Amino acid sequence: MAGAVLLSVCFVRLSGNIAMLNQGDFFQDFDSLLEAKPMDVTPYYAFGPAAFVWSYSNSDSKPLAERNSSWIYLWAQTRIQRLFSAQFSLRVMAFISKLILLACCWRLAVLLARDGWRLAVFAMLLLAVGCAHNCAFLNSFYGEHTFLVFLPVALVGLFEQRRWPRMILIPAGLLFAGAAKPQYFYLPALAAGVLVLFDLRGRRRVDVPLTALLLAAFGVSWFYAFHAGGNVANYYNSTYFGSYLPLSDEELRGLRVKPENLECVGVDPWGNRIDRGDTLKLSHGPANCAQRTAITLKTVLMPYFRHPLLLPEMWTWLAPAHFTVLYFHVYPNTPYIIPADGRSFYWGHLLVKLSELRQRLITPIYPVLILAGIALVFVRHRSVVSVEMKTVTLLLALFIPSQFAVSLLGEGVRDLSKHLAAAQFCLDLLCVLLIVQAAALISAWRSPDL
Repeated sequence: MAGAVLLSVCFVRLSGNIAMLNQGDFFQDFDSLLEAKPMDVTPYYAFGPAAFVWSYSNSDSKPLAERNSSWIYLWAQTRIQRLFSAQFSLRVMAFISKLILLACCWRLAVLLARDGWRLAVFAMLLLAVGCAHNCAFLNSFYGEHTFLVFLPVALVGLFEQRRWPRMILIPAGLLFAGAAKPQYFYLPALAAGVLVLFDLRGRRRVDVPLTALLLAAFGVSWFYAFHAGGNVANYYNSTYFGSYLPLSDEELRGLRVKPENLECVGVDPWGNRIDRGDTLKLSHGPANCAQRTAITLKTVLMPYFRHPLLLPEMWTWLAPAHFTVLYFHVYPNTPYIIPADGRSFYWGHLLVKLSELRQRLITPIYPVLILAGIALVFVRHRSVVSVEMKTVTLLLALFIPSQFAVSLLGEGVRDLSKHLAAAQFCLDLLCVLLIVQAAALISAWRSPDL
């Protein structure tokens, strides 16, 4: 236990030096809860230094339809901090989030390993959480913050044997994770499907109350996702900054793209033009494209109906540059991960280097890891791999590629690397689970009793 405490203190200390670039979305994330300008950075502007101290807002809140679980989590944090502080501190919020994560990591270690191996499993989980590409979100207002906190809560519930903790932790964790951002809306339904699959495969009675709670969580997430205020801009990015890029002008005309709008293909709403041959090459294009094109959900889906192989072709084309933990905002030279004080990561540089190492070692083999997670379903040795382990591993393995599709459909290439952050987090957790299972299988193979 002392070792776990020491590792936890190191994680909290090192991760405090790592923050996320605010590219202008923070205000819409905390609108009506905090003032637009912070108190510790003056003047404050998007793409500038990170800020951590904010004044509470007294303005009216947004309509319910525009809320999400990230806003609700932040609202709860503001209510807690109002009890003892006249200003809101993002560092305090991050500290609370880290405590939740650490508690989940320790509980998972207890559930996954025997006494002699718990510290090792805890350390691996902490490495997964503590990489700069993950922990940086905790010092931000982005929706990924909420996802990183509540997905482990759900995973603890999925591994729990006791009935009532499962009934509380799984639906609550998946509700907050699934409703954190529109692109995660289907996560509770995916989990419900995986749980039912293993119940049927094991010839057990389906857990109807738990399934009903997960479907209710899916309904809430669906409501938030499809009533989000930014859907119009997302539709534009999904097409002109996404699915239209690899198509020829003739194919675009077949999709009823007007001749005068062909110049907008590869141009985002702010006039950044992406090269249709190399998505890392950008220039300036027309600034009014989003205003002169009318796009509906049908328009977004039509290219994929007309060209069934378009989605896998796009992913094969985009993955080498955009499936990376070195997140960047539109331009490759605009990294998301920045020093919290604008000067240096200090000892937090170790976590940045850890992300770079992860990028070199794990990212290139992600298809193998996903296939391994899916193949685990067919391992029959119950004494080695529990049904809970199979359930969680399959859930993570399926969620990762599904995020490829949802992210491309949701906003095309724009900020694609950051939009895949949840998939990267799940890949990190999947690696830990695969290592634990590999160790168990090797031990069983060597044991004459099994």
